[in-house]
Amino acid sequence: MSIWRCFCRQSLQLLLRVFAHERQIPAVRPPPLLTSDHRIIYLLPYRSAIDLLALQRYCLNRQLPDPLATEILQGQASAHYLFLNEGVDLLDKIELDQPSVQSLLQHLNLLQAQASVDFQIVLVTLMWGRSPGYGRAGLNRVSWRWLTAWRKFFSLVKFGRDLFIHLAPPLSLQSVSQRLAIDKPLDIQKWARLACRFWARHYWMVAGPALPQRSQLLQHCLQIPTLQAAMANEARSKQKDLALIERQVLAMFNEMAAHFSYGLLRFSYRLFSWLWNRLYQGIVINEIKPIRQRVLAGHEIVYLPCHRSHMDYLLLSYVLYREGLVPPHIAAGINLNFWPVGTLFRRTGAFFIRRSFKGNKLYSMALQSYLATLFSQGCPVEYFIEGGRSRTGRLLAPKTGLLSMTLQALLGGTPRPVVLVPVYIGYEHVVEASTYAKELAGHVKQPESLWQLLRSLKNLRHLGRSYVNFGAPISLNSDLNPPVLEGKFEGTAGNLTRSNGLQTLVNPLAQKVMVAINRAAAVNAVNLCVTVLLVAEQQRLPRALLARQLTCYLQLLRQAPYSSSCTLPTESVEALIEQAIKLGKVLPLTPDEPESILALPPTQVAELSYYRHNIQHLLVLPSLIANLLLNQPGISATVMAQLINLLYPVLQADLFLDYSEPSLVERIRTVIESLSNQQLIRFRGEGYRSDPSTVAMLALLAADTQELLQCYLLTVQWLLRYPHWSRRTLEAQMASVAGTISEGVALRVRGFFDKGSTVIATLQAAGAALLGCLETLLPPAQVASIKALRPESSRNSV
Repeated sequence: MSIWRCFCRQSLQLLLRVFAHERQIPAVRPPPLLTSDHRIIYLLPYRSAIDLLALQRYCLNRQLPDPLATEILQGQASAHYLFLNEGVDLLDKIELDQPSVQSLLQHLNLLQAQASVDFQIVLVTLMWGRSPGYGRAGLNRVSWRWLTAWRKFFSLVKFGRDLFIHLAPPLSLQSVSQRLAIDKPLDIQKWARLACRFWARHYWMVAGPALPQRSQLLQHCLQIPTLQAAMANEARSKQKDLALIERQVLAMFNEMAAHFSYGLLRFSYRLFSWLWNRLYQGIVINEIKPIRQRVLAGHEIVYLPCHRSHMDYLLLSYVLYREGLVPPHIAAGINLNFWPVGTLFRRTGAFFIRRSFKGNKLYSMALQSYLATLFSQGCPVEYFIEGGRSRTGRLLAPKTGLLSMTLQALLGGTPRPVVLVPVYIGYEHVVEASTYAKELAGHVKQPESLWQLLRSLKNLRHLGRSYVNFGAPISLNSDLNPPVLEGKFEGTAGNLTRSNGLQTLVNPLAQKVMVAINRAAAVNAVNLCVTVLLVAEQQRLPRALLARQLTCYLQLLRQAPYSSSCTLPTESVEALIEQAIKLGKVLPLTPDEPESILALPPTQVAELSYYRHNIQHLLVLPSLIANLLLNQPGISATVMAQLINLLYPVLQADLFLDYSEPSLVERIRTVIESLSNQQLIRFRGEGYRSDPSTVAMLALLAADTQELLQCYLLTVQWLLRYPHWSRRTLEAQMASVAGTISEGVALRVRGFFDKGSTVIATLQAAGAALLGCLETLLPPAQVASIKALRPESSRNSV
C-alpha cells in the first residue's frame, strides 16, 4: 500500500472514530452463521472507501470477519469485499464494478475447480442518516450515492451518529450460482438485479417513501375526484361559490395535515432515548419481526394500538424508529394541538382531527381524502381504534370511522396491499391513572394545555416497565376480496357509506382487531399483584399467600395459555412482588416481621383497578370455573361447559375474548387440568370439588369475576322486569343502585352504556336462560342481595 493511500485510510479511520457511531438494523445480534470459520464475502452496493472502513469498524467491534483481510486464491490476493456498482445511482442503471466482476468470476472458477470450497455472500445495507428526502426525487441521495469528497465529509459530520448498518443472513455462493446459472459477466446481471431489489426494500423499510412537500400534498388532496364531487354538492346545496368551498376545505387540510421534519425526528429520538432510560426500567418489545417482514414485502402498514395514555403516541413511534422502521403518521385529537406540543407533534408525524364531526360530510370527505393520499404515498399510518384513552383499563368499544375510511381507500384502489397491525401497549405505571380515577368519580375532565402538561411533569418518577406487543397482522387484501366487495354494493367505492352496507364489513373487522389486541396482552408484576389484592379482604394478604396465588395464576396462564401472543413475566414470584413494592403499588404493613402483610395503598384502590382490568380477560375462564366449583360442588365438566357456553356471547361482547364457542370445551378441560395439577380441585364421583386445604386460593380466583357477574345479573333482572324502559332510563336507574353493591359494580355498569357497546343488546337477547346461569355462578347471598334491589322510582312510591 502506498504512503498516500495509507495516510488517507488513517485519516478516514480517525474521522470515523470521532464522528461515527454505528447502529444495527434491526437491533438484534448478527446472523449466527457469520463467523470467522467461513469464507465471507461482504457485498456493498457501490464503491465507497468510507463505507468500507465503516463496515470494517463495525465488524471488528463485533468479532466478525474483517472485510479488508486478504487471502490467496489461485495465486492472487483476494479481499473479503465486493462492490456491485461503480457509484452511479442504483435506481437509474446498473453499471457493474469491473474489478468486482473479475473477483467474483475468480471465486466462481474456484468453486468449479474445487467442489468442496464455498463462500458465504453477505449483503450489506449501509445508510448515513434516515432522511427519505422530499418530492419526487425518491430516497435521500446521501444514502445512495457520494458525489464529492467534500460531500462525504459533511455527510459524515452531519449523519455520523445516524450510521445504520444491516447484515443480511449469509448466502452460499455455490447455491446462488447454480440456481441463477451464473458463469459469465452477463449472467451476473441477474444477481445484481436481485441484490438491488434487496437494498431498495431495506432502504424503504428504514427511511420510508419520499416526503411530499406539504403544499403539494394538500393540492393533491384537493384534486381527488370524490372530494371534488363533495365540494360541488356542498356549493349547490348551500348556494355558495365553489372557490369559497375550496378555501374552506384547504383550511381544514391546514388544520389537519402533518408537517414531517426528519431533523426534529432525529432530535426527538435522542431526547426520548435519554428520557425513557430515566423514566422506565425497560421497554419490552414482542413480535415485531412479522411486521418488519410485511414492510419488506412492500405492504402498506396501519398500526392500531390500544389507548392507555398520552405516552402511547411517543412510545410506539420511538420503538418503531429504534427497531429500524419508519415512524407512522398518527391521528391525534385536535385537543392536543396546543402550543408548543401541537407544533412538535405535527412536525414528527401527527395529523389532527376534530373530536366530533358527525353531520359534517365535507370534513369527513376531506379526512378520507387525506388518508387515501397518505396510503397512495406509502406512508405508514397509526390511529387509536378506541377513539380515546380508556379510563377503566378495559378496551373501549371500537370507533369505526377511520377504519371505514381505510377500507374505502382499499376499495378505491391502493398501490400496495393494506395490513392492519393490532398493538397492545401496557405499563406498570400509567401517568394519568390518578386523573382517570378522579374523572370516574365525577370530576370534570380538564382540557389539555401547556399548564396541565407542566403540572403533570412534577409527577414523573420511576415508571417501571412498559410493554409494546404487536399482534398478528390482518391483511385486508386477503381477508376482504375487493372485486367481490365492489360487486356487493352499488356505486363506486368512494360512495360506500354506512347506510349502503360498508358498516357490515367494518364492524366484524373492528371486532377482529380488538380481539387481536387482547390476544397480545402483557402480564406484569403490577397487574398480577393488584388482581390478587383487590379481591382480598381489606385488600391485604400475608406475603406467603400472595406469592402462592401469583404462582397459581402464572401456572394457569402457562398450562392453559390464553393465546400464543400473550406474554408472561420471566422473573420469580418474589421478584414480581418486590417490583410492585418498589413502584409503590403494594405496601408492606409489617416489613420487620417474618410473616409480612402486604396491602394496597388505601388512597389508590380505585386507581389500581385500572391495572387489574388490563388482564381480566386472561383469567375470566379460570375464574368462572372456580365460581362453579365453589357454588356447585360435584359439578361435571360437561355441565360447566353448558353453563359457560350460555354466558360466553356476553363475555365475548364485553371483554373481546379470543376463543370461539366450539373451542370452549377444550379450553375448559385444560383449565381443569391445570387446577388439578396445582391440587386446587379434585375429581370425586362424577364431578369436581374444591380441595379444603387450598379453598382460600380458589376463592380468590373466583372473586375476580364476581363483580362482573353481579353487573350482568342486575342488568338481566331489570331488563326482564321492566321491558318498557328505554336505554337511557335503564342506565339512570342502574347507576342509582349499582354503587350500593360495590364501587367496582358501579364502574362496570357505566361501561355497559358506552357508545358502540353491544353488551346490553347481548344480555337482552339471552334473556331468562342467562338469568338462571348467573344465579348458579354467584354465591346465594350475592344473588339474594341483587334480587332485593329496586329502582329509585319504586323505592319512592313505597
